[in-house]
Amino acid sequence: MNLWTFVCIVALAGIISECYKYKVKSNSKQQKNDTQTSEALEKILRRLDAIEERTGNLETVMIDAEKERKFSRL
Repeated sequence: MNLWTFVCIVALAGIISECYKYKVKSNSKQQKNDTQTSEALEKILRRLDAIEERTGNLETVMIDAEKERKFSRL
């Protein structure tokens, strides 16, 4: 093995190790982002459920009020 072959192998090994480090680092960031995204989605879904429940309650109140108005007119 001559000197240039050795230099190329060492340089290639360094490049591959840096690529692997970058891949591992980006995967951990992606997992962190996935966790944050799922937490945000759960929060939005809970809020949507609460809004739907409030809307249902308001509909019930309005329907009852309309029924009372109809009977009071008679």
